[in-house]
Amino acid sequence: MIVALKESFSAAASIVKLIFPVLFSLEILKYFQLIEPLSILFSPIMELLELPNEFSIIWVIGLFTGVYGAVASFFYIITNPESYSIAEVSILSALILIAHALPVEAKVSQYLGVGYWKTIFFRFFLSIIFALLIKCFIDFFGLLQDKIYLTTSIIGQQETSVISIIVNPIIICIKISLIIILLHLIIEFLKKIKVIYYLEIALKPIATILKIDDRLSSSVLIGIVLGISYGGSLLIKDMKNLKKVSNNEKKKAIYLLNILHSLIEDTILVLLIGANIFIVLFGRILFSIFIMILIDVYYYKFKSSGYREY
Repeated sequence: MIVALKESFSAAASIVKLIFPVLFSLEILKYFQLIEPLSILFSPIMELLELPNEFSIIWVIGLFTGVYGAVASFFYIITNPESYSIAEVSILSALILIAHALPVEAKVSQYLGVGYWKTIFFRFFLSIIFALLIKCFIDFFGLLQDKIYLTTSIIGQQETSVISIIVNPIIICIKISLIIILLHLIIEFLKKIKVIYYLEIALKPIATILKIDDRLSSSVLIGIVLGISYGGSLLIKDMKNLKKVSNNEKKKAIYLLNILHSLIEDTILVLLIGANIFIVLFGRILFSIFIMILIDVYYYKFKSSGYREY
């Protein structure tokens, strides 16, 4: 328990180091009223998805810092959360879940054998496609039109002053730290009672459907459940030891892990901003399976004509 607590505090500290400068910068932008002008940068994508322009800044922050950064910035930028629908927040979450922390996670992919920029473009464009499909699905059935409801315990102070430039980021970081510590302790507890183990077994059909090599499937499933840092590090070990596994099998595992990882942690985080669990969890799983099947079909179609690399 003590070891788990130490690891939780360490994880919280590492994430706070990442998000505090972001929140500090956002507070300065708020003070000088620059957030709205900057949100225009990604306005074409927001218009395509019929999302508010201010959501673009949240996504951009997520692209560079990860899901934690996006969630933390949501409570900074959004002054009146209840004015947005569950549908809008779920579509934003779809963008964030597929494309986040790209500079860091693309480096992991590059180390594992998939090109840095290839990974970035792959995830960036797939996130837009996923969000667009979610939007079409929601619009067609007229779903999730209720407004979101968020507890004020997470939301930071809304006043903007010179003092708040420093105070507000500290308050949010403390609250995010508590969430991180709690999440890590929950995950450790789930490991102890073997829920993670059984969840991996439940997800085994995904590896079977996608024909992931059995020698890689264990690491891939751990990555799907717990995150790319867990799965990536295990895949690195696997790939060093399994010389006979083909490059294409390895790359297939990496592509899957890029679009489907951290099902527990990332899902819980976007639920905090009001996303719908069925959209962000089951929708993401189905979308990832569909994309990987398309990649497989594309690969086998061109294999006979000399196309041999994913």
